[in-house]
Amino acid sequence: MNKQKITFITDLDHTIIHSKNPDHICVEWHEDQQPITYMTETSIAQFQQILKTEWIEVIPCTMRNKYQVTRISWFQTEMPTYVICTNGAQIYIDGVLDSEWEQFMRSEIDYEQVIKNQVQVENLMISNAIVQNIEGFYLVVKVAEMEDVSAIYTQMKAMFGDTHVVFETGRKVFIIDPKIDKKYAVEYLRAKYGFQRLITSGDSKADQLFTTCGQAILPKHATFVHKTAILTEKSGIYATDEILAYVLSYNDH
Repeated sequence: MNKQKITFITDLDHTIIHSKNPDHICVEWHEDQQPITYMTETSIAQFQQILKTEWIEVIPCTMRNKYQVTRISWFQTEMPTYVICTNGAQIYIDGVLDSEWEQFMRSEIDYEQVIKNQVQVENLMISNAIVQNIEGFYLVVKVAEMEDVSAIYTQMKAMFGDTHVVFETGRKVFIIDPKIDKKYAVEYLRAKYGFQRLITSGDSKADQLFTTCGQAILPKHATFVHKTAILTEKSGIYATDEILAYVLSYNDH
């Protein structure tokens, strides 16, 4: 029986791969060979099967840049055809930056304003924090200590909340123009390539909108939920087992 094509669009960190799980299998390392992220043995087998399944198109949809995606073991030898990076600000097709989308996004975002915002944050002289300019699109304040995140988030929210989306994930606080969102990149690809049956998955504020574009299956630890979303029974690294099992069995539903 021929199975209908599905497109699985998924966040990576804390959805498919997980940090701080050394009891499981490492799938990503820093250049200094320090382990970064992990998966269960079950998830690795499932994901490898998904990547080999002709009727499933996998599209990573991440806040990472392309280099950070290629650190993950199975993407080192063969990248997916489509990769959404930089919170949706950049799209790669067959490993090449999509020039049409890049031109559009560069026209939408005021680069000089991003620089001004960066200087404004840096002038606050936040203790034990680093301000990162992400590809000229948005800012990330990386905090050294978890106990400082809430205070810095509150400060950034007060400073930029009227004009930007401000949210925290782990030890990072993001300051992003609302014209940048994973959802817009997903809609662009769907319109351009005619994707019909979408499964979406993610866990954080950055994933809230794009996961409405298809049948969402969300890890129990997700910071949001949709009325039509399916929630895993388990949290953390074991939620990935359930997400990938659902994708593999989707045509049987």
